[in-house]
Amino acid sequence: MAVDYRSPKEIKELVDQDRPMKIALVAALKKLGYTPYDFADRFTLSHHGPWTDALRAKHQGKGTPWGREEFDPVFKGFDCVG
Repeated sequence: MAVDYRSPKEIKELVDQDRPMKIALVAALKKLGYTPYDFADRFTLSHHGPWTDALRAKHQGKGTPWGREEFDPVFKGFDCVG
């Protein structure tokens, strides 16, 4: 089953602040055949810089707020967010 990550549906965060539950969620998504983006992997994926830019733009007003065009390269190759 292919999932279009560009779907116009709003992305919901299923688990907040509960790392063990997030680990289980990511493992379950992988078992179901999905390729989840796990925010914890941002350092190994060299995504720390882009996320820092996005958060500074949103919370500190520094730079242009990020939209789909900016996030598409970050989520390329993933079909869900865990």
